[in-house]
Amino acid sequence: MVALLIATVTVVLGVLLIGSAILARRRPHPALFLVDSAWFAVLAASIAVRVAFGASPLWLILVALQLMLVWSGVSLYRDLSTPRP
Repeated sequence: MVALLIATVTVVLGVLLIGSAILARRRPHPALFLVDSAWFAVLAASIAVRVAFGASPLWLILVALQLMLVWSGVSLYRDLSTPRP
């Protein structure tokens, strides 16, 4: 059951990533940084769940890097979405 849930999350994340890449090329928008941030956050949570169920704790290094990408994506969204004088 957990394997099916993880596989479903992976497929949804992959489709979301491809969709956001297509949108970024056609119509760049600051909200796409939020989509990427959400993608990395869910991916980090997925890896953290795997670690909780017995995967190597070394995967938490990747989780930390992904959380840094989440933070930078949200910061870029804030910077680009504020109205300029």
